[in-house]
Amino acid sequence: MKSLPLIVPDGCTLSPDALVEQAGRVAQLLPSVASVDRSQDALVVAFEQGVDRALVEQVVTTEQGCCAFLAIAYDDDARELSVGAQDDQGREVVRRLAEFFEEGR
Repeated sequence: MKSLPLIVPDGCTLSPDALVEQAGRVAQLLPSVASVDRSQDALVVAFEQGVDRALVEQVVTTEQGCCAFLAIAYDDDARELSVGAQDDQGREVVRRLAEFFEEGR
């Protein structure tokens, strides 16, 4: 299974162990990725029907709690995870996540 690079951006409040757990959750979503759409400031990951909704929600809740510099949400009806950035720090995270999701497909 592909793993998310464990590079902690400034402002992230996850402990090293929690970061490893979060990276594992994100990696578990890879088989369900239908498409990835990225701009400089945003990432939208669409998932296949049957994606583990509880896992997606856990990823979103964790990110919302640790990375206040990101706007992250999940649209359950569209099965789309969106990550938005408004500064260079957030854009770097968007870039890394996009590369991870794109390479894992």
